[in-house]
Amino acid sequence: MKDNEIFYGEFSIHADCDSVGKLTLAKENTNIELTVKSKNIIQEIPNIITGKLDQLKKATCVDCIITSSGTSNNSLGDSANYLTIFPHHVLIGDDHLDPNASHIKSFSFHTQDTRSLFQDNQDFGKIYPQEKIVDFINKEYHDKIKLHEYPNVFFHSGRLDIINCETSTGCFRVYNKTTIHGLGTNGKFLTNTVRIEYIFQSPTTFNNCVSSLLSHLRLLTILAGREQSVVDFQVHVASNTSPIDKTYSVHSSYLNCHNENANSYSLNNFPIEPSRDVSTFIEIYKAWMSKESELLTSRIRYNNGIIKHNSYDVDRLVSAANIFDILPDNYKPTKKMISEDLNAAKSECKRIFKSLPESVEKSIMLGALGRLGSPTLTDIILHRANIILERCGWLFPELDLVVKTAVKVRNYFVHGTASYPPYKIESTIPFLTDVLEFIFISSDLIECGWNIDAWANNYYSLNHPFNNLRHKYKNELQNLKLAIQK
Repeated sequence: MKDNEIFYGEFSIHADCDSVGKLTLAKENTNIELTVKSKNIIQEIPNIITGKLDQLKKATCVDCIITSSGTSNNSLGDSANYLTIFPHHVLIGDDHLDPNASHIKSFSFHTQDTRSLFQDNQDFGKIYPQEKIVDFINKEYHDKIKLHEYPNVFFHSGRLDIINCETSTGCFRVYNKTTIHGLGTNGKFLTNTVRIEYIFQSPTTFNNCVSSLLSHLRLLTILAGREQSVVDFQVHVASNTSPIDKTYSVHSSYLNCHNENANSYSLNNFPIEPSRDVSTFIEIYKAWMSKESELLTSRIRYNNGIIKHNSYDVDRLVSAANIFDILPDNYKPTKKMISEDLNAAKSECKRIFKSLPESVEKSIMLGALGRLGSPTLTDIILHRANIILERCGWLFPELDLVVKTAVKVRNYFVHGTASYPPYKIESTIPFLTDVLEFIFISSDLIECGWNIDAWANNYYSLNHPFNNLRHKYKNELQNLKLAIQK
């Protein structure tokens, strides 16, 4: 759906309340402006509003809220109520769609980086044909084509599917969507869009569809190293009257808030290159999605950090450290064995505090005693860092020092305690943040099948945050040491 597109039509709010108005699709400024035929000002609206639009289209507006309302009057004493409504999602098609019903069989979209990530350069190209090929074309197609002395032959291989990957919940598909432009007399024969489609194992609801879309966007954001903008988001529903699926264009107000025409990346920017190693990507994809439910909260926190790109603050550092605190127990080191004497002291202290009247202090002490022997935040982060160090530790010397320092800084801003005044190392907060985020996501990817050794032994440009950290790590480590010694 295009930005700043306007539709006019009739909208249904209540059974006894008709309204006409304008639907404006404008990213986060999307709204419905209605004139309502009602004696009273509307105070409440349904979550889902449907509309019959011009151009024979129908709109289903989901998660609607009122942003303003009131009454207008003219000099003749006539009055009308008006409403301005913000819909979080608008689905436009030939019919209305019940978002709460399990009708959606698949969704498709692309982003500003799907072409760079997935396109195989052998699918499109140009060749300088040999003489025998020129002779063959002139002979077989003489009524349509006449090749002269210096012909150029531009080709499309005809391949549609780039990746087709079956999982336990559905099918992940990356494909070429090609549009032919007539005879190409202006030098433009065709355009191609590399799109992604996810086909559910069984039809699902719109909310589940959006959740799956977000999961895929998080993975694409990691692969590309920058936030992905959803372009041409569509959902597909099986038709009862036709073998062709019904397609709905979806405008989600907070999914399309970035520039589709952002500069493209070249392939040597990506630590993981799906177009060059499809089998490895499929392995990573399957493992990634199989762990999505148990790591969802941590991955969302990570994603919320890296989409800030080069914007750093204390909150981002604290959030990066806390990612490890909320990991499931099977991603943390096992509890430490404590001595019999210490265990006896722990039991006695718990007995004493349990006998005291209820208080905040009592709860704090019992909580601290309960955690005795459990891995600390530093232990958890170092445990995840070892997954990286075992494979390419030479790239990240003294990583334990960086981790311990990052946790101390985090503890200051969370608890007010630090081994040194934080102003001494304020300039290193971006570096400490980058390292924590890298440890979390790299250890996750390695467990999913990423060959970090290949990345460690090759050279890449610096646009991707993985590559940028690797390039600056040793210099930043020296700066950190100097800051600590001040």
